[in-house]
Amino acid sequence: IFNVLGNPIDNQPAPTNVTYEPIHRPAPEFVEQATEAELLETGLVKPEDSGRFIGNIRKEASRLVHLINDIIRLSELDSETIENYEKIDLYELVKDALGPLNVNASKYEVSLYLHGESQIIDASKERILDLVVNLVDNAIRYNKKDGRVDVTVSKDNKGIYLSVKDNGIGIPEKYHERIFERFY
Repeated sequence: IFNVLGNPIDNQPAPTNVTYEPIHRPAPEFVEQATEAELLETGLVKPEDSGRFIGNIRKEASRLVHLINDIIRLSELDSETIENYEKIDLYELVKDALGPLNVNASKYEVSLYLHGESQIIDASKERILDLVVNLVDNAIRYNKKDGRVDVTVSKDNKGIYLSVKDNGIGIPEKYHERIFERFY
């Protein structure tokens, strides 16, 4: 568990150096999509198959845009630039983030619960929102049918905390030490 500023709790090391490592060759899916686009362009695709090809290309293009945005975000995190910090109510931000995530939770038959109370922090609203969405979305996707995800915003004498717990499949203990390795 980390507090909202990324400081470890229970003497666990904080993750460091999270930039994307360079991609040295294109992913096979992108090569496949380029081939499909070339076949469409040259007219070698039967008209009844063109919709499937276009759908595949659109899906992979969307995935590529998402990947590029992730690379940009990770690069920004490593750049050590000072973000636009502002006073935000962590509890309210989490409550707002959970609304859209309820759709995914329903799809996976997982219940979301928010606990805690208003806590004001000085942070990048965008970064904290990304963090909450990522943690809760993973807790939903790697859960079990009729599972639950409990999100808690709390405070003690050491700081303000955001906790995301679920009763899903979990990560086997033998891999715990590798959790914060880049792209593990």
